[in-house]
Amino acid sequence: MEQTAKLIEFPNQKRNEALLTAKEASREFGIGRDRLYQLAHTVPKTGFPALWFGPKTVKFPREALREWLGSERGRQALYQTMKGR
Repeated sequence: MEQTAKLIEFPNQKRNEALLTAKEASREFGIGRDRLYQLAHTVPKTGFPALWFGPKTVKFPREALREWLGSERGRQALYQTMKGR
C-alpha cells in the first residue's frame, strides 16, 4: 500500500531535469533537433547518450551528453553527421 501512495505522489514532483527532450538539448548545446535525432539512431556505433522510451520517444541525459560532446569520439561523430548533410 505504501508503494501505491508514492506512485500517486510522483506526478506532483518536479520533472527529472537530468533528462532533456530534443528541444531542450538543442537549446542547451546548440545542436539542431534533427541532428540530435540522427545521432540518437547511431547509439551502438557512436555511443551517443540517448535513451529510447518506445519507438518514438527519446531523451538525452544532460551530463552524459555534455561529456560525449567533449570527447574525441563525440566530436568525430558530430563532424561525420555534419559532413553527410
